[in-house]
Amino acid sequence: MYYGGMPGQQTIFINFVQACSVCGQPATKQTRPDNRLWCEAHFAEVKRAIDERNAKAGMATILEAIFAATRPDMRKKLYRALAAVWHPDAGGDAALMTALNAINEKLA
Repeated sequence: MYYGGMPGQQTIFINFVQACSVCGQPATKQTRPDNRLWCEAHFAEVKRAIDERNAKAGMATILEAIFAATRPDMRKKLYRALAAVWHPDAGGDAALMTALNAINEKLA
């Protein structure tokens, strides 16, 4: 980093170690597009969350393909079977249930 004054004055260059966005420890990883900095421990948590979100997005695409390939008269049975497993009240995942509802409504 450059720190200086008026022309002709002494110029000082300072090198700062960039810090983790969460704990302030030296950062070793950076995420894009937000350019946030992470230490190794926090980067592992962020990566796990991103991977989980991407997996759920992939599951929604797979669900849409399955519903599209299912006969219209069988879609209601498929929806009910998956809803029984994925409903949050039954211990399922709210994000998957939301995706299931959206696809069911789209193809209904």
